[in-house]
Amino acid sequence: MVQDQFLHNNWHVLAHSQDLQPGTVLQKRLLSEDLVLWHNGDKTPAWQDFCPHRGARLSLGWVEKDTLVCPYYGLAFNTKGKCVRVPASPNHPPPARACTQTYHIQERYSLLWVCLGTPQY
Repeated sequence: MVQDQFLHNNWHVLAHSQDLQPGTVLQKRLLSEDLVLWHNGDKTPAWQDFCPHRGARLSLGWVEKDTLVCPYYGLAFNTKGKCVRVPASPNHPPPARACTQTYHIQERYSLLWVCLGTPQY
């Protein structure tokens, strides 16, 4: 991870808005961090490209309704990065610690901007 706090706390362009249509998943890299961006038709989250269960790349997963599904075991994460479904244990709630690292994202000027730290507006 890049230790320069100036870069870490500022906005960086990662994609054009048209590159991330509803139902799509993009893998990007920013400041040595692998990211996944996805679009559920309403929101566009930006996360660390890492499933907390087995470390699989979430960018290899798919969008299913309002969730991003991990390709390894099928864990489903909502737009806030919280696991909401574990297929192997459908009758039990997912563990509270099963969440992804989320990042700030915004769309401006038809571009997707991401900040890994605390945005300096």
